[in-house]
Amino acid sequence: MQEIHTILIGLENTLLNQFGDIPPATMSVLQDLHSKGVLLALTSTRSADWVIRFLKRKRIDDLFSFILAAGGGQYVSLTGDGIRDLAWFTKDQASKLIEKAIHRENSSLPALEHYPVTYALDTGSRYVYERPGYYSFFYELCDHTLKPDFHGMDSISDDIPIRRIFLLGSRPILTTIQDSQVLETIPKQRPFKSALMLFPPEASYLKALEIAKAEFHLDEPSIMTFGSTDLDAPLIGATWGIAMKNSSPEAKEKARRITKYNSGQNGIAYMINVLLMEKTCVFRSPQKAKEKAEAAEEKNTNLASVVSKSKKDSKKKKAAKAQPSQAAPRENSHSLKAAPERKRLSRVARQKQLLEEQNAKAGAYDE
Repeated sequence: MQEIHTILIGLENTLLNQFGDIPPATMSVLQDLHSKGVLLALTSTRSADWVIRFLKRKRIDDLFSFILAAGGGQYVSLTGDGIRDLAWFTKDQASKLIEKAIHRENSSLPALEHYPVTYALDTGSRYVYERPGYYSFFYELCDHTLKPDFHGMDSISDDIPIRRIFLLGSRPILTTIQDSQVLETIPKQRPFKSALMLFPPEASYLKALEIAKAEFHLDEPSIMTFGSTDLDAPLIGATWGIAMKNSSPEAKEKARRITKYNSGQNGIAYMINVLLMEKTCVFRSPQKAKEKAEAAEEKNTNLASVVSKSKKDSKKKKAAKAQPSQAAPRENSHSLKAAPERKRLSRVARQKQLLEEQNAKAGAYDE
């Protein structure tokens, strides 16, 4: 039975349903685990500021202990030091990457003139779009959580970090761009068919998790991960990973289990209850697990000392039995030790000896 001390859940497409809410049954299970001391944490492709605002708006910011935000580019300790930036794009890096990805002279994009691609930049506080247009307004309609700005790259100062880049366009063009060699080393994800997200090359959920392991004294086998995207796949493979029903093929390949239902159908709650009924996993707080391990170690130590003492006593008894008795035999003793010759006499020989003794006595009386 695997002990689980921490549950790491992807926010988008895993925890939230199609309405942007946490399903009631899933919320109830998470609150029950939290009351037992199990650590709960989130992964998200959004910036740390956005996730913190979301949790406070839902009044569940005390339910989670840490967040791996911006695709692993930010780490947030909700009980400690706050936000820590790990990876980001500078304005110059973002500009060069966009130029390479959607260059008009790229021979692999012959239809680009007919299906223009635009971009949007996530600074954590606003979406900066290249220009107003069909795809810009469509994405703003799908994800209207940050204030839009249609003044392009010139409206961003050089010292503002860019958390992620969006390429917005038609599905076939974005698929061609996604598979190109230009983005081979860039972490990426398709939140919608008409959008492609790009993250800094250094961004990684696994690297951000190392900080959480050091802060909360965690080990990977005791961490359970729920995920659904390609970005979640390395994290799913490194921990006790579970992929959602609606996950990408790569995430499902790395997972130990796949949920029967998706996020909107309380897939997380259903899977946790299944694991409890099967007795595959037991959920404990890290502190209780540590106390239990210490108690077991103390019990084993005491048992070893008792066994060692018992062995020593047994050896002493055997040595005492092996040594001959030094006490002198008592006179006129009828024991076998005082008269060993009697032990060697058979019953018939003993009767014969008694008879001879009686005859000798009778003869003495006659004399």
